[in-house]
Amino acid sequence: MLPENTYNLDEIGFVMGFLASEKVIDIVENPRSNGKLFVNQPGNWKLATVLEGICADGSALDPMIIYKAKDFRQEWFTNLPGVPNNIIFGRSPNGWTDEKIAGYWLEKNFGPESSSTAKAGICNRILLFDGHNSHVNINFLQYCIDNRVIPICLPPHTSHRLQPLDVSVFSPYKHAYRMELQQGFENHEVGVSKRNFYEIVSNARLKALTSENIRSGFWSSEMIPSDGETILQQLRDEQAARERAKHISKNGSCV
Repeated sequence: MLPENTYNLDEIGFVMGFLASEKVIDIVENPRSNGKLFVNQPGNWKLATVLEGICADGSALDPMIIYKAKDFRQEWFTNLPGVPNNIIFGRSPNGWTDEKIAGYWLEKNFGPESSSTAKAGICNRILLFDGHNSHVNINFLQYCIDNRVIPICLPPHTSHRLQPLDVSVFSPYKHAYRMELQQGFENHEVGVSKRNFYEIVSNARLKALTSENIRSGFWSSEMIPSDGETILQQLRDEQAARERAKHISKNGSCV
């Protein structure tokens, strides 16, 4: 696998909200599987998701911000200061990625007019992702095949080891987002809405999606260079640790 043609796709969720005195915004640990919503006190919160893609050469693809909404409202995008041209906006009933949104993101980043296509030339590209149905479906996979993208779905329960975004990018992303919120709170800003969420996320992306963090994700997951035996041994060790914990829980600890 050539680093410049090897990519990873995943999403990260956030909560947006307002309070009279304290912020209620934090990271949704897993926006698709009953993720935790960390709040300081009751407030008016809504979910937003950011679809991210990275390349093993240290670059990042265009992100997509997904709002929980039935329709777009003009006031969300009126007089917005300095919206980066690379940000794509989407919407879904629950604020998560669905097949249509994933397909649009794929076309924007891997279609004939995309920067990844220009960079690859006649070479194939590899796209790594987990098993969510927004990208494990016939339309997504067929678009990959038609545009010289080799789709690789990671095995279940391995993304914490095999997915570069999970390994070294999303943790600093979450931290950078929290720091942006803290700074806003200290400046007496009351919260996050659809009108300023993109700005906070954009600042956090600059601090988290660095070439160093991105490359580290691919190297630490043993994707670049590829070394499957190392990861398999780590997974065996994790399974053995779980089995030991089950044994102790069932039979009691030994002295």
